[in-house]
Amino acid sequence: MKRFGILLAGVLLLGLALAACNPFGPPSYSDDSQPINTAAGKAFVIELESNPTTGYSWGADFDGKMLSQVSKEYSSPISLSGMVGAGGTDKFVFEALAAGTTELKFKYYRSFEPPTIAPIRTKTFRVIIK
Repeated sequence: MKRFGILLAGVLLLGLALAACNPFGPPSYSDDSQPINTAAGKAFVIELESNPTTGYSWGADFDGKMLSQVSKEYSSPISLSGMVGAGGTDKFVFEALAAGTTELKFKYYRSFEPPTIAPIRTKTFRVIIK
């Protein structure tokens, strides 16, 4: 009976660990060389390396008839949490709204600088919505 209890506890812990990982969440992309294939009503995530301590952050430009930005959040790895100047990731969640092909453009820039100053990095994702 004791073995059964240990086995049951192990199965429960494994289930909790898998639930925390959320393997069934929306797909995530960071490489803009491959198109994003999705369907209307589906969400997807764009993850881009970022370091807000430098004053730079990612901004998104997209067709509001095709895509909706659900959220944007910054996170740093637990191992670097609290370290001044350490970088992390900007995570954008989008929802596809209508069928078609569109571009999702990102620029890594300082929002307080004049618009005549070019961003230091850009990424353009091709999104195909079915």
